[in-house]
Amino acid sequence: MPRIVAALVCLLLSCAILPAQEPAQSTPLRKPVIPTVTYISDWRAQDPPRYSIAVDSTGRATYHSEPAADPNGGTAPEPYFVEWTATDTTRNRIFELAEKANYFHENVESKAKVADTGLKTLRYQDQSRDYSASYNFSENPAVRELTEIFQSIEMTAELGRKLQYDARYNKLAIDQDLKYLQQAQRGHEAIEFGSVQPILQQIAGDTSMLKMAQQRAAQILRTAGLPVEQAQK
Repeated sequence: MPRIVAALVCLLLSCAILPAQEPAQSTPLRKPVIPTVTYISDWRAQDPPRYSIAVDSTGRATYHSEPAADPNGGTAPEPYFVEWTATDTTRNRIFELAEKANYFHENVESKAKVADTGLKTLRYQDQSRDYSASYNFSENPAVRELTEIFQSIEMTAELGRKLQYDARYNKLAIDQDLKYLQQAQRGHEAIEFGSVQPILQQIAGDTSMLKMAQQRAAQILRTAGLPVEQAQK
């Protein structure tokens, strides 16, 4: 019996020395935020009345728009979404300008009285910052250039949406769509042709399209430095 008591005492003492064990706490891990610049446009006078473009530091770019309803009746088309990899030139310039604009951590709205061109919002997010600034018109050079860049991306993406529609329902309009896109490309009013690469490749390889439309689609791709895949219909 004395041995049993002694052993029990030793066990109790050893337990007292060990640190108290508490239930494990589930601490949520903070998901790293990839630095991202987002542009949002809200203006009822335009179609689409609302769209957003996001470009992150890895080059991932997305475009999302909510097209307007047919003024003659009917429901609005489905929201349009496209994802692509932005060019290094565009991505780098966007982040350079965001830095010059202090990552939108200040008021950028002009005090001058100008015509309403819709509410625009620039937003910067990373692991430690989440800033945004809204404006109708800004005199900040960096903000103005960013606005032009994103509006040029929107033009390209929306022409891609129209090309997709016309490729299904109105093939005779394709060449005129492409002519307009080509003119915008030459004038640097349309950029980031990765957003329309699939539909341009489809048109270039579709023998049911007008020959001129096929050639124009291929030329736009080559000018943008993108491959022309001659897929057969």
